[in-house]
Amino acid sequence: LNDVDLSMLDKWILAKINQFIDKSNLYYEKFELFKLMKEASIVLDDISNWYVRRNRRRFWKSENDEDKIGAYLTLYTILINYIKIVSPVIPFITEKIYENLVLSIDSSAPSSIHLTDFPKINKDFVDLDLVEGVDAIKEIVSLGRSARNKANLKIRQPLSDIKVFINNENLDFIKNNQSQILEELNIKKIDFVNSEHKIVEYELKPNFNNIGQKYGKNTKDVVALLKSTDVSIIIDALKDKGEYLIPNTEFFILTEDVEIVENGIEGYSLSSNNQIIVSLNIHLNKTLINEGLVRDLIRKVQDLRKNLDFKVEDRIKIDISCSDNIYSAIDDNLEYFNNETLCMNIEKSNSINSGKIHKININSENILLLINKVL
Repeated sequence: LNDVDLSMLDKWILAKINQFIDKSNLYYEKFELFKLMKEASIVLDDISNWYVRRNRRRFWKSENDEDKIGAYLTLYTILINYIKIVSPVIPFITEKIYENLVLSIDSSAPSSIHLTDFPKINKDFVDLDLVEGVDAIKEIVSLGRSARNKANLKIRQPLSDIKVFINNENLDFIKNNQSQILEELNIKKIDFVNSEHKIVEYELKPNFNNIGQKYGKNTKDVVALLKSTDVSIIIDALKDKGEYLIPNTEFFILTEDVEIVENGIEGYSLSSNNQIIVSLNIHLNKTLINEGLVRDLIRKVQDLRKNLDFKVEDRIKIDISCSDNIYSAIDDNLEYFNNETLCMNIEKSNSINSGKIHKININSENILLLINKVL
């Protein structure tokens, strides 16, 4: 691996597997297998749902260049280390994987995974800052998906922008790699705001039970004073000191005395955790709607290619019978559609009379497709 140019994500997943090696040693020494397997599940998710998915084009491209070789070598390395770490807990499955990945190509290797040495940390790939930076990007993406779900907007529907407030030392790294956020969330633009108050509208709900026990007959006065105060002032004080002293009184409000409700500004869907707040613009114009339609169509065509046993590299031509609305959306995004489906030509037809016709449905509209290879 030291002789190959590695991408940022290659270095990240290698750093993650090194962290796993370090933690697993500790868990085995303390016989804390439940912690080991919890960590193993997290790392496996990092491998499959971020590293592999983010690098699909590197794995699939036809040319065997150094970039593709780096991706395969990285994946091979982390898989071998991963199965060695969990082999004492999952002995039979890891043994089978070891036979497939190692013994099938290296007859000089130990005859069983259980005869190999436990992995050692490679200090060349220890990078805590990189791990924290990519993990912050993943968290923004996770919150963005949550905001989409709240607005009932599927990931294939493009959106115009996302606003992010983050209290994190890795902000420069995140900005430099913001393309990953845009691609994962299918969004055109990202704005990093310097104040949470620019994207959040706070609502303060008094906990009458708590306040009543503390202030008795003064409860109504305390609640009235709270409602007449700028919510942001109270929230900032609670976050900073854990308490808010109502001016010119002896009344203290603690965090548990109120419920803070976060709402997105008009036209935005909000999701947050302790350090990050994301706000998605949920307004859809005709351009975004059309691109969403085409993305749905692309997925349907890709499924049909698979069902027809076409090879990944096969070029196709399509005859389509659809409404003017659907065809207009295709025409507006023709280059993108052709690139994603390897379509050389798509023609609109009012009637398709020959060949194996496929019927699909998009947004309650029926569409007929005839797909053929270009020989």
